[in-house]
Amino acid sequence: MEDPAYYFNMPCFLNLFNEVGKYVKATKGIGEMAQYDISLALALLSEREELLPQDVFIHRGGRIGARNLFGEYYRTDKHDGYETLPKEYLQFFGNLDVMRIEDFLCNKHDSLKIECLSEEQVNKLKKLTAN
Repeated sequence: MEDPAYYFNMPCFLNLFNEVGKYVKATKGIGEMAQYDISLALALLSEREELLPQDVFIHRGGRIGARNLFGEYYRTDKHDGYETLPKEYLQFFGNLDVMRIEDFLCNKHDSLKIECLSEEQVNKLKKLTAN
């Protein structure tokens, strides 16, 4: 792996994530969660705001949490090699930033269910996913 300074100079989190992915995918036994966690650690160490994630990356525990919380209305935006939670879904998390949403979905995945949402929120979900 490159010197950490190399990663600190990436233009954005996505570039950092993809660069870390080159090493993670080549290493047996670790996967998308490690890729995200390593990328996030490097972004935080860099102390550069533009290196922090701008989207909620969906992987492992977060995927389970989002599926449990949004039930049949669960959707992700699929990209080349990763998935993110649609920006329209951020409204269901109040003022949490994207890193805290990812953390919440990951850490609380077993206790989340669609019943955690109000009837109004479920109706918004129905409208969002009607297309």
